[in-house]
Amino acid sequence: MKIIFIIGIIVVVLFTVKNWKMNPSMNQIDGSDIITVGALKEKLKNEQPIMIDVRTPDEFVGKLGHIEGSFLIPLNELPQRLQELEKYKNEEIIMVCRSGNRSGQATVFLNNNDFNARNMVGGMIKWNMTK
Repeated sequence: MKIIFIIGIIVVVLFTVKNWKMNPSMNQIDGSDIITVGALKEKLKNEQPIMIDVRTPDEFVGKLGHIEGSFLIPLNELPQRLQELEKYKNEEIIMVCRSGNRSGQATVFLNNNDFNARNMVGGMIKWNMTK
């Protein structure tokens, strides 16, 4: 009887993990969670949005540079520094990285924690290609 109970729990856990991985709202970005480089450049003409760069400190000051007005919170530090962002909880937060991958992960993380984050598609590579 005990073994059947344990197998039942394992099945429930596996089913939950499988569904969590397949649920777009839990771990993927949808169309409303992105912003193009062009749209961000237009936005910057009229306002100063909250922009967080999730690259490493060396990348932030490296050859790709960073967007003026953005501040650095490396992706691996984001969970521990979440409280720093509480004051922006009701504002749109633009996430930036080198290519859009890490910032995409950060966007999902923040949105799962009740923030309004958007990923800049293409990252600093695309930013520097678009003049």
